[in-house]
Amino acid sequence: SAADGVVNQIKPDSAADGVVNQIKPDSAADGVVDKIKPDPKDAKGYPAIKKGEGDIPANCWRIHGRDYDLTDFVDEHPGGRVSILLGKGVDCTNLFESYHIFNEPRKRLQKYAVGDKDEPVPEDPSEFHREFRQLLKDHFKGQGKWAHKAKWSHAALIGVALGVEFVSWYGWYTGQTWALLTLPLAAWIIMTNVAHDGSHFATSKHPIVNEWGLAMAAPFFYTNTSWYIQHVVSHHQETNQPGNDADLHHMPFSRWHRGVAHEGNFSGVGNLLWQVLAFTLSSVMLSVVHPFKFAIWPMGEYLIYGGEGMSSVYFGNHKETPVPLHDGSGPTELAVMRIGGALTRAGYMISRISLDVTLWLWSLSVLVLPWYLHGVNGKALAFAIIPFVIASLFFMVVTQVSHVQEETQTNEIVNEPDFFKRQAMTSMDYSAPSNFARFWTGGLNMQSIHHVCPGLNSSHYTDIYPAFHALCVKHGCAPAKADNIVHALYKHLKYVYRLGANYKFPEFEM
Repeated sequence: SAADGVVNQIKPDSAADGVVNQIKPDSAADGVVDKIKPDPKDAKGYPAIKKGEGDIPANCWRIHGRDYDLTDFVDEHPGGRVSILLGKGVDCTNLFESYHIFNEPRKRLQKYAVGDKDEPVPEDPSEFHREFRQLLKDHFKGQGKWAHKAKWSHAALIGVALGVEFVSWYGWYTGQTWALLTLPLAAWIIMTNVAHDGSHFATSKHPIVNEWGLAMAAPFFYTNTSWYIQHVVSHHQETNQPGNDADLHHMPFSRWHRGVAHEGNFSGVGNLLWQVLAFTLSSVMLSVVHPFKFAIWPMGEYLIYGGEGMSSVYFGNHKETPVPLHDGSGPTELAVMRIGGALTRAGYMISRISLDVTLWLWSLSVLVLPWYLHGVNGKALAFAIIPFVIASLFFMVVTQVSHVQEETQTNEIVNEPDFFKRQAMTSMDYSAPSNFARFWTGGLNMQSIHHVCPGLNSSHYTDIYPAFHALCVKHGCAPAKADNIVHALYKHLKYVYRLGANYKFPEFEM
């Protein structure tokens, strides 16, 4: 069955032109499906939580099917409170394995087990990931415990970018036209090399540096809490999984995955036009709309009504057992809000509400202040909008060409049981030998290695990629490749066109 227009099993059609316009489950006898059964709804019309998914105690972390009460360990966690609280009250197995490549916490974890403390913590089931862990340990051998964080040379380049951004803010405030270009350019470099790596706890060994680094994504990109919810937890744990990966559902009128169905008919040109709109406006959505919608408003209502207001639809009553990380049966907004609910009950979101509100107000001020500085005219409009549009173009082009590709959304990848092999296969890499491309994109030109090991700072990707790619080839999970970002963008836009061409919405069987 499917919910919210999402199908779990996907098969390409046999159309001679190769256009994907049908969604076909493996069980279809003739290979064609035109009816999709939605998941059952509860009394209020919202997707019902599936049996067995709501049984994780609020004070526990579930890892490999076992519950651990790490409450007393939160303040001692070497990675900081934020990183460990992201897994509280949910099944955080993949988070646990993704971020513990350079240390072995299993023995320490065992003493916090709920129940039999003599039962050992299960080993990482992925042979591919175990070999990659060893590869990294060999690479950094003798370089110190924190050698996998940012290189000093990388930090120096970031310092230059920070200087350019500081000068550009002065130019923007004083109405200098050149700042309309240099400000979003410098902000992009800082976001992708500092904020993004910081959000994955990869910039520094000091948690506070990572968190404040993430804050530097404002005002053009995102705020801390909404990014943790949408990106670190949703996108990275469910990459290219329809219904669970928030990045596949940002635009309700466009189609970014062949396993996602939408009401209404599409055309290739229409899908491309919606993509262009997303490319130009995403920064406003990420920095202004999403923080308010997914963090500030629900947290405020939660504080006022204690989970009994409208946000209780998503958060649930705070006295109830937390909902799962993703329930896989509802609209993506519902899944994202439920992640937020778990983080609220864990105590993370409430403790960060002042920071999120401050960053959100900063983003709003960039849209509003030019009208005060320059009057109600075209110059004010340009200084309010152009930096957001340029920042948005950089963000969307670099991030979307890696994942929204025909080669990264196949049946084989969607149904790959090995989480880490699937992470490598959901990415298209390009210009891997180039340090310029690596710094310009913050390492997102090699998304495969980033998704397999998000805690590794991007300054090391170029050095490690050849051995990493060879390991992927050995295990049959080599990422797709493009020659460069222009080639990747061409393939991306071609695929987006095909996702819309001749598409017809499957009829629901109620």
